[in-house]
Amino acid sequence: MRAEEEAKRARTQLSATQQEVAVAVDAVGLVHGALETIVASCTDAVALTQAIASDNAAQAEAIGEITSAVTQLDRIAQQNAGMVTETSATAATLAQDIATLAARAAAFRYDSRDGDAPVAIEPGRVTEPAPRRAPTGRTVRLAPSRTLQRT
Repeated sequence: MRAEEEAKRARTQLSATQQEVAVAVDAVGLVHGALETIVASCTDAVALTQAIASDNAAQAEAIGEITSAVTQLDRIAQQNAGMVTETSATAATLAQDIATLAARAAAFRYDSRDGDAPVAIEPGRVTEPAPRRAPTGRTVRLAPSRTLQRT
């Protein structure tokens, strides 16, 4: 009887152990599936990380090109500013020269008369106009019908 009870108890323990082993096998299957999901997710993460690194490299190259273009634009802007300064200085000099020329020209009065009229340099003194040298080196005479008077 005792042996029979012990055999019954062994069978019960064996059945319980078999059930526990089946539960453990199911758990191992679940863990294996979870590990496969984790591995697949890690593979996807690696692929995404590589794509991000590639995109970052392309973006860095584009930023380098933009920086180069901005540097070139800055250089051109500085050149333009220099040319504006030169042009302004030249315009100021030209304005001063024009003012000087206008002041010198204002010292003469132009009268148109009929016939041959001499040029009066000083009030009351009439003389024939003197030949003048043009910038080209040619001699020119004032037209006889014109009188220049210094005011």
